[in-house]
Amino acid sequence: MNQELVRRWNAVVGTSDTVIHLGDFCFNRREKDHDYWSGLLNGNKVFVQGNHDKHTEAPIQSLVVKYGGIDWYCSHYPERKYKHNLCGHVHNLWKVEKYNRDVIINVGVDVWEFAPVSIDEVIVEAEKYGNK
Repeated sequence: MNQELVRRWNAVVGTSDTVIHLGDFCFNRREKDHDYWSGLLNGNKVFVQGNHDKHTEAPIQSLVVKYGGIDWYCSHYPERKYKHNLCGHVHNLWKVEKYNRDVIINVGVDVWEFAPVSIDEVIVEAEKYGNK
């Protein structure tokens, strides 16, 4: 399974791409496991702390990325207080949930062919719900 996830990641992520991973990367594994698997993956990686990530001492809890004139709030957990929220914690098979005028997009691999999703694909999903 892990080798297939690596293959799918590397099929869509180039060596100069940046991926923001929204948590649960190694599921309670040791730091050497995290470093090993991360080293097999293309691109520059930014890891946001997930509830199963125990390997890091100075985790990023959340961050905001400005892209296409939009502030994208990125966190492990879905947040209902931001207009554009990307999350990774959800393992249910939904891509988008809308709350009032806000949109939450689940970027977990469970709903994206078990590979990272590009910001452009995220924008397409958001636009389906009237969020730009």
